[in-house]
Amino acid sequence: MIEVATMETFTWRLRNLVRLLQMKIQVVDAKEKQRRNKMIMTSALRRLLPLVLILTLLTPGSDGDDLEKQWCIADEQTPDDILQAALDWACGPGGADCKMIQPNKPCYLPNTIKDHASYAFNSYWQRYKKLGGSCYFGAAAMVSDLNPSHGACQIESLP
Repeated sequence: MIEVATMETFTWRLRNLVRLLQMKIQVVDAKEKQRRNKMIMTSALRRLLPLVLILTLLTPGSDGDDLEKQWCIADEQTPDDILQAALDWACGPGGADCKMIQPNKPCYLPNTIKDHASYAFNSYWQRYKKLGGSCYFGAAAMVSDLNPSHGACQIESLP
């Protein structure tokens, strides 16, 4: 009777030991997979980083100088009639410099109310923001961190 109990106990302990070893192997395999995945990701990031830096430098409006600059642009959700009224005010009584959005000037194209309003709003805001001027225009405008310049049309941003 003692031998049977001892044999059963031995078998039970052996099975548990095998299970523990299997679990340990699984844990080691999982850690090895994590290590390999981390190495693969690190290697991939090292290869991609120069490409990302080059693309960042080559992307218009992202030369690094724009990081702290802001522009006042037309809100795309504003109806054209409201944008037109705000544009008329900015270029008239508001005192914005709207010469560059006249025909045959660099910022005339695209010839849309939204683009012309963005130029005029920004011209006004850059000129008067330090004197209390706002980028509001009856809720037709908003401040953006993205440089709206395009082609020959360079839209200024002053500190």
